[in-house]
Amino acid sequence: MRFRRKNTPLVPPIQNVREIEETDLMKIAAMRLSSMLTAVCLCLGLSAIAHAAEGEDILSQADFHGGLIVHLDCGDGSLTAQLCRSENTVVLGLERDPAKVAQARTRLHAEGLYGRVAVVQYDGNRIPLLDDSVTLIVAENTTVPRDEILRVLHPFGKAWIDGEVTVKPLPPDIDQWTHYLHEADNNAVAHDKRIGPPRHMQFLADPLWTRHHDRLSSFTTAVTAEGRLFYISDYGPVFDPDEPPHWFVTARDAFNGAFLWRRPISSWTDFMRKFRSGPVQLQRLLATDGKRVFVTLGLDEPVSVLDAADGEVLAVYDSTRHAEEFVLDDGILYVQVGARGAEHALIEQGKKASQLDYRQKRLVAVDTRSGKTLWMWPAEDAADIMPRTLAVAAGNVFVQEGNTTLCLDARTGTPRWRTPLPGKAQNAKKGKGSTFARSMGWTYATLVVHDDVVLSCDGKTLQALDSTSGKALWQCEARTPFGRTPSVDILVVRDVVWTSPDLDTGRDLHTGKIVRQTNLTETLVTAGHHHRCYRNKATDRFVIQGYRGLEFRDTIGEEHVRHNWLRGICEYGILRANGMVYLPPHNCGCDPEAKLYGLWALKSTESSFDPDSLSFGRLIETGPAFD
Repeated sequence: MRFRRKNTPLVPPIQNVREIEETDLMKIAAMRLSSMLTAVCLCLGLSAIAHAAEGEDILSQADFHGGLIVHLDCGDGSLTAQLCRSENTVVLGLERDPAKVAQARTRLHAEGLYGRVAVVQYDGNRIPLLDDSVTLIVAENTTVPRDEILRVLHPFGKAWIDGEVTVKPLPPDIDQWTHYLHEADNNAVAHDKRIGPPRHMQFLADPLWTRHHDRLSSFTTAVTAEGRLFYISDYGPVFDPDEPPHWFVTARDAFNGAFLWRRPISSWTDFMRKFRSGPVQLQRLLATDGKRVFVTLGLDEPVSVLDAADGEVLAVYDSTRHAEEFVLDDGILYVQVGARGAEHALIEQGKKASQLDYRQKRLVAVDTRSGKTLWMWPAEDAADIMPRTLAVAAGNVFVQEGNTTLCLDARTGTPRWRTPLPGKAQNAKKGKGSTFARSMGWTYATLVVHDDVVLSCDGKTLQALDSTSGKALWQCEARTPFGRTPSVDILVVRDVVWTSPDLDTGRDLHTGKIVRQTNLTETLVTAGHHHRCYRNKATDRFVIQGYRGLEFRDTIGEEHVRHNWLRGICEYGILRANGMVYLPPHNCGCDPEAKLYGLWALKSTESSFDPDSLSFGRLIETGPAFD
């Protein structure tokens, strides 16, 4: 492992890349989607000015690294200006005295900060912003009630009040999403009671457009934890898809969309690759534990560890070179590496790899606290490990290897049991190799672990196994919902197993007995469109499909809803976390007049702030430039 100093530049000078931190439109608004009423619209500005120590001391004490700051009772704006120390910060000053508001605005204009810093009048009681939208509140001798401050602070947000810092905890009814498939067990189900059919907007952020409908998706994957959203995307010019790509891992505030940082990725999959052809490994090359971000910063590269706060490289795990996918569990990073090169990298290098070349892989376990490599399996050879089947739960590592489902001890890498996949038992007994016929960079296989059951599917048959012994419990048919959708959907919602292609039938986790059937395909899904090209996901209540748009199947009640204008992006889909549904930008070519553009965060419940309740003034004031 290599440790790196935190002094390398985050973004080298490049041409034809839209500077999103300079043009990012962060709409923090009391907005209904039907009326599009904006409460506050803050536009990030351009300049960065050094300020006095007082503001720096507050930001240092609060350990602030970017986002939206609200300064209560800001007076003449002198401290408000000091709080805007960098280009990833937006500051809103609130003041009761209209004369001081005018004085503060004059100061900010003179310092060239107005735009990134704004000052408005308020009543000293209500903060005119959405619930869960503020990163940091700064106040001295404020009259604003504590409950109101906590209302606008988002989880992991902080309040600096009279020198004391308070952190808002993560509420028990919302969930984070740290891996492509939620957590290391691959069960793509958010334990989030606030997520439901979207009806209200939290924020809209850049990029508004991706590069091409028929080529590789410009948005690869996303994860979120501790109030930040991380994703991999291509910022190459949208006006010419033939121009070279510019891939970055980017961080935003997960609750207000403020740009935080981005770090370049040196090489990625060919951007002219057809959009329904994978590689399936890409979505599993990003994970976070909230404090750190784990990512490969190029094709065939080892896993790098970034500081989640500022994107600086903290370490590189050399033993994970040729990384194809990884999961993080209890501080241990489990990485699947290609024996002769990462499978998705072999494609781009133009090698005529044989099955042995791209199928042969190893598993590597790295302690992220010390950087020490704990074990490698196989120790001296390689194994035919199926992509997208690596999962970790309850001290075990699970994969599909050859014709079998394999369980390893997570501490040592020692095999514990091996069970033949359905229909492959005879070949396994004869010692034959894998009978799966799959192209490079593709798979239909799925493996999910929940409680004491392993759900392993070869693309046709789902087999439930006891996680301790490997004993077969039950099996059923399971297929992908669309021929170009990689991997079968297996979603365990409150101990009920839902599988594609239709997700109509729920089975008991331990017995396979059918316990619920919805039969909604004909009534919920708008006819005339195939399933989207990505994996479905769920919450503890809703199974969310992606046909024409998003179809919410209520597994508890009857609140089934379809949204034809909300769509996930090819290969990845959508993100469900933090009480919201995140829609990545996409260039879907189907019914383009009925969809949203950009990176959206949507809620099912309306903010408790009512703009009509303001006792005076207007939410949007026209300034001198308006005329």
